[in-house]
Amino acid sequence: MWKDFTDKVSFEIILPDGSSTGRAGYEQTIFKDIIEGINIGIDIGRPSPYSLRQEIFIFMGDFKKILPEGEWILRLYGEDVADGNFDIWLPVNELVSSDTYFIQADSEETITLPAASGRILSVGGYNPETGEIADFSGIGYSEGGYVKPDIAALAVDIIAPRAGGGYDSFTGTSIASPIAAGAAALMMEWGIIKGNDAFMYGQRLKAFFQTGSAESGRQNISRFEVGLRKALFGKLH
Repeated sequence: MWKDFTDKVSFEIILPDGSSTGRAGYEQTIFKDIIEGINIGIDIGRPSPYSLRQEIFIFMGDFKKILPEGEWILRLYGEDVADGNFDIWLPVNELVSSDTYFIQADSEETITLPAASGRILSVGGYNPETGEIADFSGIGYSEGGYVKPDIAALAVDIIAPRAGGGYDSFTGTSIASPIAAGAAALMMEWGIIKGNDAFMYGQRLKAFFQTGSAESGRQNISRFEVGLRKALFGKLH
């Protein structure tokens, strides 16, 4: 979970059977409890040199048995609130089952770190067969309010070299990102190494990526509409 550091908030986790951790105070940095044999931890972070936001990491686990089914409740208590906004994400799909989800999730704020950082090139994924943005591709905004991702690259059933030799089919933004990284390397080689543009890096490189990407515009636009803003990012071939 991420929130404004100035907001003082305490936490309570309620298990499906009604058991509770009680309130963990905002002045704590680490809270640990064991309820019904389940380890519950809350790690309350501090601002980094790069962000005013505060990260709170919540862990619930039992290595000996499956966690109880049902509705788990995270309750926040505002002790001294100036901003009042917070964002919370589940771990990546590889760490939780499809049966674990938020009851009222925001499908248009799914981008996570590091892709939510403002100054990097964030890469989404699209299906080359249909031309549609892949349903697993995160969308949202950076902390500064910039639309993310910046571009989309091939990400569904992509034939590429595999570790140990040979080729395999890959799906996910984990294949879209190296495709974009390779394209970025070629552009930087043309600009910096070959002497055509000594400043072909950073935001300048990102701007050329967005300008030159195909269909930079309006396909499937309703999926990327958040308020009055629209995520208009192009597709990198």
